[in-house]
Amino acid sequence: MKINKKSWKQLKIYGNSLNREFCISLLDNYMMGSEDRDDFSLIYFNNKDQKRVEIILNEKKIIKDWIWNDVVEKNWNKKCKDFFKPVTINDKIQIIPFWEEINQDYLTIKINPALAFGTGHHETTYMMIQAILDLNLDNISAIDIGTGSGILSILLRKMGIIKILAVDNDSLVESNFYENLKLNNINHIDFKIIDCCTIKEFDYDVTLANINREVLIELIHKLKSNKSLIILSGILVEDEPVIESVLLNNNKKVFKKYRKNEWSCIVAE
Repeated sequence: MKINKKSWKQLKIYGNSLNREFCISLLDNYMMGSEDRDDFSLIYFNNKDQKRVEIILNEKKIIKDWIWNDVVEKNWNKKCKDFFKPVTINDKIQIIPFWEEINQDYLTIKINPALAFGTGHHETTYMMIQAILDLNLDNISAIDIGTGSGILSILLRKMGIIKILAVDNDSLVESNFYENLKLNNINHIDFKIIDCCTIKEFDYDVTLANINREVLIELIHKLKSNKSLIILSGILVEDEPVIESVLLNNNKKVFKKYRKNEWSCIVAE
């Protein structure tokens, strides 16, 4: 959760899980983070974005039942301890909040979930980590696009990767990113606030991008002549054919796919 303000807006939406996922993807450009529960989802916004969000909800009509709440930071810090549980991936990686003790059976990533967007709970982050674990990453370089809380970059460094560039287009991420590096005793990973579509050279062996569909498509075009392996998520399963077609038209071959609930992760080169 990207939080550096005293208060913000919490949107509580009801409906089936698929409709809620669609709604969250539509609001991706505005939201600061989200949580999924069994019967509802919580989405967080800056106060100024409430009217824009309501316009989208009324136009798309995917969600019919929602309610706004005001959330203040002191309540959030207590609340996150109530819901945040460790995430275990492939019985190898565990993502834990900073107040939990490390389990030596896992390679552990510590984060502050009260401050950083990207906790490992979302399907897209989970699958990105699965894809990383399935690759031979000896002596490679990587760029992590849409790094958020830095989970993927931290994982790569803990797996021995030295040359890493973490990129995000939201300046609110920066302090959160560096806090999580400190929690994991990592001194430095190159970090930039930049629109990934303005990057001219992708001189990396692996490109990681967990971002929305429109930006993924633009990014794939820029990677046409690049020989790097690419791991993409932020893709709804129903959008797989679109992304695969764009990859094929840009000289990229899909060799592995992951699915978790309504979400997909695609590995290509």
